[in-house]
Amino acid sequence: MTHKILLEGKVAIITDGASGIGATTVRIFVENGAEVVIADIQDEQGEEISTNLGENAHYIHDDVSKEDDVKNPIDAKFSRFGHLDIMYNNAGVYDVTIKSILDTKADDLERMCKNLAVELGLHGIRVNCISPFAISSSSKVDDEIVARFE
Repeated sequence: MTHKILLEGKVAIITDGASGIGATTVRIFVENGAEVVIADIQDEQGEEISTNLGENAHYIHDDVSKEDDVKNPIDAKFSRFGHLDIMYNNAGVYDVTIKSILDTKADDLERMCKNLAVELGLHGIRVNCISPFAISSSSKVDDEIVARFE
């Protein structure tokens, strides 16, 4: 049986791609032919994954809580390839000052996702939002989450 390369020629950025779900996603994307930017704040792990996966994986320091950091990998991909096919936002920002998602009205969340889908759909960009809760790769964040809900 021939292995089908599903993402050949595609350019992707995966945030929080240096560990956990993000690192697994990076590996799968590269195995399927994508050119991937690993965007993360974990420099050592990101560089190691990039080196191990070869020429189709590139690491860039990216802190999603800073707008300029978010723009850097996107700008780098556009300048190198002229396009970006996949933006896989695996990173999140945990802020204890934000209300619980349980306090957010379902209509507000649905409206936000629909607005993004309509706005970006005009440019051929599909918007999918799946949020199972926080899955952290940091024990500090785990401790903060547990303390909040005790």
